Amino acid sequence: MAILGIASFLTACGGSKQIVNESYDNNSRSPFGDVVEAPCQIYDTKQEYTGWGAFRGSRNQMGDIHINATESAKNNVRQKVKAAYKGLITSYRNSYGNNMGNDIENKMEMAVDQALDNILNDVETECSRWDQVEDDGHVYNYVSIRISKEEVATKTASLVEDKLTEDEKLRIDFKEARFREEMQKRFEQFKDGNN
Repeated sequence: MAILGIASFLTACGGSKQIVNESYDNNSRSPFGDVVEAPCQIYDTKQEYTGWGAFRGSRNQMGDIHINATESAKNNVRQKVKAAYKGLITSYRNSYGNNMGNDIENKMEMAVDQALDNILNDVETECSRWDQVEDDGHVYNYVSIRISKEEVATKTASLVEDKLTEDEKLRIDFKEARFREEMQKRFEQFKDGNN
């Protein structure tokens, strides 16, 4: 019995991330009821950001539905990247003061946005799933994407290098390799709260 108990415990702990609450009853105070993992849900790693999106629309416009679901996934990635790089840019701003720093800070943020947009424009869909058509003729599309944190850091550092003047680089002691390494380190440390 003890061996069976341990085996069943280990099997339960090593299962997938899918969560199902089979013991939910309507009188319970739990707001979640039966909880399942979303279709196409993938998770961030130390090396990659992932994005998940969904969109509902008329089955007669499935191409538009997929585009909107993909854009939702891209926006999900954008928010994660912005949350991770804000601290690095704030550190640079604090090193050169607020008065001189606004233009430099704006250039750095523009570089991150531009690098990210370039990567996301070429991203391939990792997963795409469609629900069944509902009675009203609408359907959901679920999409996930994945991008490399290293690629974002490398492309951003290169763009910051190009956007800053030599005087600005000297003022903040900017070194492309150091900036790239620090950004990549911050990206690797960032883990979305949903993981």
